[in-house]
Order: sequence, then C-alpha cells, then structure tokens
Amino acid sequence: MKQYFFDIAIIGGGPAGATLARLLGDCFRVAIIDKRNLEEHSGRTTTIAASEKCCGGLVAPDAQAALAQMGLGLPRHVLAGPQLFMVKSIDLQTGLERFYHRHYININRPDFDRWLFSMINDCVHCFTESLVISIKSCDPGFSILFRHAGITREINAETVIGADGARSIVRRLLYPGKKPSRIYYAMQEWFKVQESQPYFSAIFDPEITDYYAWTIPKDDCLILGAALEIRNKPLDKMKLLRKKLEARGMVFGKMIRRKASFLQRPASGHDVFFGRDNAFLIGEAAGFVSPSSGEGLSYAMRSAMHLADRMLNRRSSRDCFYGWGFPKQSRMKRIIAGKCFKSAVIFNPFIRNIIMRTGAGSLKMKLGNKTRKGFCNKEKQAIVPLA
Repeated sequence: MKQYFFDIAIIGGGPAGATLARLLGDCFRVAIIDKRNLEEHSGRTTTIAASEKCCGGLVAPDAQAALAQMGLGLPRHVLAGPQLFMVKSIDLQTGLERFYHRHYININRPDFDRWLFSMINDCVHCFTESLVISIKSCDPGFSILFRHAGITREINAETVIGADGARSIVRRLLYPGKKPSRIYYAMQEWFKVQESQPYFSAIFDPEITDYYAWTIPKDDCLILGAALEIRNKPLDKMKLLRKKLEARGMVFGKMIRRKASFLQRPASGHDVFFGRDNAFLIGEAAGFVSPSSGEGLSYAMRSAMHLADRMLNRRSSRDCFYGWGFPKQSRMKRIIAGKCFKSAVIFNPFIRNIIMRTGAGSLKMKLGNKTRKGFCNKEKQAIVPLA
C-alpha cells in the first residue's frame, strides 16, 4: 500500500473543507478527502458521487457577508430562480400566516459546492469519491485509511481537520465522548410545478416536528422539506405534512426525487467543540450551525477562515493550535448560544402564537388595490371597447 505524507488532511470537501484547503494550499502540504464526485466537468455517476447535501440552497445574508469577506461573487451557473425577498411563516396548528422581509440568494447547492471546490489550488491533493474508513493516532500525527475505486489507500498527516458535517467521522472516532446532543433527519422532496411561488415558507407544526418544515421554489420545481426526529417515522411525517398543506390549497406536482441527510441542532454552546491535539473541527462537524434556522453556510466558511488565519500566523501545522478557538471561534460559540435562546422563543407555540397574532415585523402585502397579509387570485376585468 503506497503511503503519502501531508502537513494537513481535511476530511470533507464542502464549503468548510474547500474554503480551508483553498486558503492553506499554497503554504502547506494539504490533502482533502470527500465521498462525492466534486470534479466540475467529470460527468461520472457513482453511488458515492451521487450523494449530496440535503440543503434548501438559500444563501442567507450572513453567508453573503462571508463570501464578500473572501472577495467572492457567485457565478451565474450556480444561481437558481426565483430570487427571494420574503419568508412566509405558517403555523399549521393555529392557521396563522405572516410574511416577513428577508433577502436570500437562491442557488443550486451541488453546483455551489463544486464551484468552491474548483477554486482549490492545484498543489492540494484531492481524493474525491473516497470513503474514510479509519483515523488513528500515530507518530507523528495521524494515519487515515480510505476506499477509492475499490482500493484501500493510506495517507499520514501531522494535523487532521474534520469538515465532514453533522455525523463527522473525525468527531466520532477521535472524540467519542463529544457527541452532539441533537441530530435530526433533514428530508427534502422535489416536485415539478407549473408556477413558482415567490417566497420561502417556514412551517411550524408540533405534530410533524419540534423543529420546522419548509418549501422553497427552485427553477421549475418546488422543494418540500422538514427537519425530523430520526426515531419518529420521518417518511410518515412527510406524508402527513404534504396532506396538511394540500388541505390548505397547496398543489404539488409529480415527485421527481427525495433526498435526506443528518442535521445537527446545538442545544447550547456546549455542543460546539473545536477539537484539540492537532485534530480539529470546523463547520457543522464542530457544531457551527444555527439552532433556530439550520443555516450553516456562513458558519462553515467563517470557521474555516478563522482556522486558516491561526495556522498561517503560526506558520506550522504541528504543536501550535492548542486553544486555536480563541478568540474568534469563541465569539462564534457565543453566537450559537444566543441562537439557542432565539430558538427557544421561536419554537415555543405560545410565544410564537402571540408574535404572529400581533403581526409585529410582518409585511402588509399590497396586491392591486387591496392590502392583505397574503396573496389572492384576482379575476381579470372585462375590457370594454371605446365607441
């Protein structure tokens, strides 16, 4: 078995891992491993390559700011339509609906990930369509075994970085006592539709989930998704959600695909763990994801930028990152703790009911000569010819 030696091995090639590899590739010997096929023009399809992050594909303002900080603008091929400027909040238990102004950039998430990955420097060794089997401490650093094209390969690295999401193998193998307290099953169903709705829906119903569900228009499709408790029959809950929305007049076309993946939801700042002893975590692997909205792109890119700053300032990947999370990552941890408080408010049915009934912060929708809190279908007026 041929061995390779690196300063840094990054497990996971999503926004966190790709950003870190791009920022460090010129200064360290870097390897990045991902189970997907992230080569932009490959065209190959395999079981591993076909897997993708179950994500609604909305770039929130915080993630837009992170891209701006790195001097990046989204290319046209990453964008999806329509672009969205509002959220429709629906409480299925009370029947209340409200619209709120928000500005999202609508993207195709697989194309976004491939775009970020394509900017990694050529000197970085990329092992795509590769599944990590084991990570073990050795002298020096770590030994990483992974499968690629049916062949077992091994690399050694002084430092290993977990950027591999909610069910991070780095976190599970190296820090088994630091398991996240809450893991959900994020499931999305894609339907063909004739007309796109011009908003992102956030749907609340404790009969479905104690988190939330959503609808997102995506070109000629509508995504129906929900963050569901793993042990609570997620497929049955999705059917019930669709039935309830259809009863409210929502029309779903033909389902063309269904995707699911794990989603971490921090219960407190204690769920955020940076790692230690030259094995570190960034992005959702570290617990950097909003417990109120599930947004993780901004945290993924920012945690990667903070770690890259630390590594470049120390100019060595060995024995220099003790306490790397301070102070920037600790500030992010405090933000997560604040979002946990916000989550407790939003997902409390009594408080949410009061907020939605008052209409505080909501938009008054103006359609034609009417002012409403929602949309209406207005009949066309007859045209009378002039004499």
